[in-house]
Amino acid sequence: MDHPLAAAVVAGGLLLLFTGAIVDRYLRRRESRRWNDVGLAAAMDLGALLNASFISLIELVGVDPGGRVWSEIELDLRPARERAVELFPTSHQDAVSIINDKDRIREVVQQRLPGLLADEHWGDTSSALLWTLIRSQTSAMSRWLGIFATIGDDAGFDRVAQSTSILERSNELMVSMYLLQNAEGADVTRHVDRAITCWTELLDAYETEARFWGERFVSPADFADLEEHHPATGDSYLKKSSAQQG
Repeated sequence: MDHPLAAAVVAGGLLLLFTGAIVDRYLRRRESRRWNDVGLAAAMDLGALLNASFISLIELVGVDPGGRVWSEIELDLRPARERAVELFPTSHQDAVSIINDKDRIREVVQQRLPGLLADEHWGDTSSALLWTLIRSQTSAMSRWLGIFATIGDDAGFDRVAQSTSILERSNELMVSMYLLQNAEGADVTRHVDRAITCWTELLDAYETEARFWGERFVSPADFADLEEHHPATGDSYLKKSSAQQG
């Protein structure tokens, strides 16, 4: 340019423009990392809780591989698990084998649950454990829904909201167990069959959601990306595995 002042003004404007772009990029990255850290914390919390819930539901039918879940869950799980083991003794070796085989888990649930549901002591103690799981899951999901809403992470909020469908399945199981208490005749068979269905569906849901949140923690990615591979609880991982094996 011919005029030095004009040249200086243009140069200064370009410098401000570039500086603003760099600062904006830095701030966006820092904010992205902060939100990603929140997502990882949610994934770790929900993944661990849902995995513990999955294991608890298997141990409730007397499959005890020897590991122990969270102390607040274990407190209510122990009496029901011990009663189930009394009714259906299972060696440690068999328990480890069963818990790692999805088809055997289903078989054990279908074989043992009718007898367990007929036992008053097991029914009372298992109901207490199921209520503990519902309370823990409700508390955790409510907490993360509030956090994601506060920071404006719509994807995180929506994905946690999808996970709450587990609570509906848990309530369905509790209702079927409650109705069984006063059932007679053909109603007994109907409510037992419904309880078995609810139990296996809840197992599916726990594993699907635990797997989703576990992968979200191990490999940080956008919720939308992981959702393509692991949808919400309605599409069961166990059902997919069974279909693939068939």
